[in-house]
Amino acid sequence: MSTRPPKASLLDSWRVWLEQQRENGNHNASQIWREMVTMGFTGSETTVRDAITKWRKGVTDPIIASIRLPSASRGSRWLMPWRIIRGEENYASWFIGLMCEKEPQLKMAQQLALDFYRMLKTKNKTLLNPWFINVSESGLIDLQRVAAGMESDAAAIVEAICSRWSNGVVEGHVNRLKMLKRQMYGRAGFELLRRRVMSPLA
Repeated sequence: MSTRPPKASLLDSWRVWLEQQRENGNHNASQIWREMVTMGFTGSETTVRDAITKWRKGVTDPIIASIRLPSASRGSRWLMPWRIIRGEENYASWFIGLMCEKEPQLKMAQQLALDFYRMLKTKNKTLLNPWFINVSESGLIDLQRVAAGMESDAAAIVEAICSRWSNGVVEGHVNRLKMLKRQMYGRAGFELLRRRVMSPLA
């Protein structure tokens, strides 16, 4: 006879954080609930209070259960603060902080990614070589492979950092040409394609 899996709870994704509160001796249900609300919790105070009551009774069930973690894609998105969606800021920051604390290499990868982002935003090409050095000393093999490919094309990357121009407009026109050819099932000759491109209705 198969056993039915436990029913999902609003507290599933909060169990690690709740366990930390328990270990710190914080058993004030109202205070815990208010903190959770500021971090995006949508459940009621009663839900939290019931869990805290079980702590006091010595029941170990509510906290040491399996937790519902964010997907890998969401977790990787959270590593870049500007990609965090409004409403999940507090929980995302707490989760990433916890992961970086447990996995120092993750923190290092995040810092290197942020350093490269700031390099692009500030257009400071002098930071590129130190960045390559930091990556080579990081021990992050996957990132080192990416950096090795970038280093072989460093001149182009320096130009991309410094220049105010990008190939975004060109790529946009290329995609438009491909779209027009698809609309005509790939049979558009140059003259017809030119008329379609030049037409204000294209």
